[in-house]
Amino acid sequence: MNIQDWTLYYDNFGPLSCQAPCTMYSVLYDHGKIPDPFYGTNERELQYLAEKDCVFESVFSAPPALLTREHIELVFHGLDTICHIYLNGTLLGKVKNMHREYVYEVKPLLTAGENTLRLEFKSPRRYFAQQQHKHYLYMNDGDTLPGAAHLRKAMYQSGWDWGPTLPDMGIFRGVELKGWNVDRFDGVAVRQHHENGSVSVELDVTTKCHAGCEIYADFDGKRVLLKNGHGIIKVDNPKLWWARGYGDQPLYDLDVELVCGGEVIDRCHKQLGLRTLTVSTEPDADGKGSEFCFVLNGVKIFSMGANLVPMDNLLSRITDQRERLRPGQAARRYAELRIRTIQAKGRIAAMNHQILQLHRPTAGNARREQGFVQVPAARQQVVAHEDAAHNVVDERRMDSVTAEITDA
Repeated sequence: MNIQDWTLYYDNFGPLSCQAPCTMYSVLYDHGKIPDPFYGTNERELQYLAEKDCVFESVFSAPPALLTREHIELVFHGLDTICHIYLNGTLLGKVKNMHREYVYEVKPLLTAGENTLRLEFKSPRRYFAQQQHKHYLYMNDGDTLPGAAHLRKAMYQSGWDWGPTLPDMGIFRGVELKGWNVDRFDGVAVRQHHENGSVSVELDVTTKCHAGCEIYADFDGKRVLLKNGHGIIKVDNPKLWWARGYGDQPLYDLDVELVCGGEVIDRCHKQLGLRTLTVSTEPDADGKGSEFCFVLNGVKIFSMGANLVPMDNLLSRITDQRERLRPGQAARRYAELRIRTIQAKGRIAAMNHQILQLHRPTAGNARREQGFVQVPAARQQVVAHEDAAHNVVDERRMDSVTAEITDA
């Protein structure tokens, strides 16, 4: 059962109805209480809202069929971030980690009538300030709220590079009630051991109640009974998983079943790529440092990536449809950037020539005393690969160098 209907109580704005996922900023905006934080200078003017606490409350009735289950769990898939959780007046827990789920056994607390779930969110900005006062943490980004690193909360919300400063509060993923009988899986851990061209897949399965049920695993066409939740399945001549550009990405299906009295009462499905992955830290040729290189299946690979904050700080406004638009938008943007870069190449070279000729050290210039002047983009290198179908630049690299100027 998903708990979707909520009411926000914040300062003198509430009560404001909403549906999960919902956060303080998004609900206030949806109800017309604040302007769009991304327009003009609204972001700066609305930051004070995160200095106060807020409450999300839901009144719900549990289905009769759910109440008959032996165990009922209340699952929070994403709370942002400092929250005190109450069910029918009983404190379930105090949490302050945005990056994990929280699960509580609540059958003794549920009633056949109405139930009240209350989430009291505490101001992240006040927490930042309090913890920073107790234990100062240096942060080299002047745009980031001081003390943000004290809390397990998405750092980009506190101002990161070009990202806005909007440390929100609320329910950014679903909340649900789950009921079950007898037993269920608590964890399925998988380890791989590669040796002499074969792979041993080691399984460790735990259950919540240890009710003595049988656990079976199906992998690579083999079905085995796991004794005490542990077992090993050997795969000969495995199809190895490779990173893109180095080979294929075959995946093996793993199915684990919990059987009690001949009946399957829980299932777990995973897909596995069989591979080894290590990190090489061999010394550099000059002996002054060491490499940091990923080694996949014994082969050193070149890895690269990008750091991208969410397209909207109000997480409840992010949808799968909006996310799917991003790759196309990025491809068009890269194509535009490639054209502009190539057009600028000649102009930059000419500009650099003029800088080298005209910018000579003069008396009273602090930089002249050191004999250096910054030359922007004196060397520009564009490494581009044009895909005939998509016209996308795979890589662009622009460098700036420092030119040493000496008096004639």
